[in-house]
Amino acid sequence: MAFDSDGQLLSLDLLLYLVALSIVMFLSLYIYLSFDASGSDMIITGLNDKHMDSLEDALFKTPGMPDNWHLLDDAHVSMVGLCVDNDSYLVSYDKLLKLRDNPGLIYTVFPSEYRCNVMLEPRDNPTNRINIIRSYSYGGNENVLTRRIPIIIDYGYNISSFDSDNDNYNCPYNHLNDDGNWRCKSFNISRSSLVANRYYILSDNANVILSNTYGQNMSLNIKDSTDITDKLNTLITDDEDTIYIHVRSDNHDSYMVCDKNNRPEHLDSVINPEEYMAIIEIST
Repeated sequence: MAFDSDGQLLSLDLLLYLVALSIVMFLSLYIYLSFDASGSDMIITGLNDKHMDSLEDALFKTPGMPDNWHLLDDAHVSMVGLCVDNDSYLVSYDKLLKLRDNPGLIYTVFPSEYRCNVMLEPRDNPTNRINIIRSYSYGGNENVLTRRIPIIIDYGYNISSFDSDNDNYNCPYNHLNDDGNWRCKSFNISRSSLVANRYYILSDNANVILSNTYGQNMSLNIKDSTDITDKLNTLITDDEDTIYIHVRSDNHDSYMVCDKNNRPEHLDSVINPEEYMAIIEIST
């Protein structure tokens, strides 16, 4: 009987010890997990409160440092920024391509301890997302901070509007005195520029005359976009000549576009800008 009693007492002590140990371990685990979760929340909240606005502005509202970083090797890029320049709110298509092809450059703006995605969502087709940076695919446990920024993309065209600076221009055909629907301008165009670029007239509906200083001219009707590069080549007689472009249109929404990057598929964006929603996702 004494042996059984001692054995039962020993078993009871062991049981109480194990219960106490379990309670301590449970409390320790609870405190650790609570601290870890709150710490993670503090990190993501701290980013939101202190840094997210400035990071968003740096990426989408500045041209970066230097502002031609997209033409440089990665080692010479201090900070990426997607605006065309300091005077424009438009996002550069060339800089988007550079960032897409060199995703590590995003960490010249965002802290390296965060993972981030940058995507573009066309306003007229939101399901057709375009990935610029896809550094992770998140499940249901991450803390994810999301920002959405409306942007318009600039495709690098040199654009001249015919609906500006006509008051002090003397049209050689005297169009501006004859009819208020005429818009006329002169351009100095070289043969070398015609080799390197394509030139277009864009208008919803316009009658156009191309002329040179020697009395030669060509007439055409434009209802969308028309490549005039070959016609300009015909009118130029020297290495560089003055070309007059006369546009008659009721809507005054006509442009000459110099395409130096061979992107005719985006010419419609000159008259009807392509609007996107840029999406930033950041995970800790």
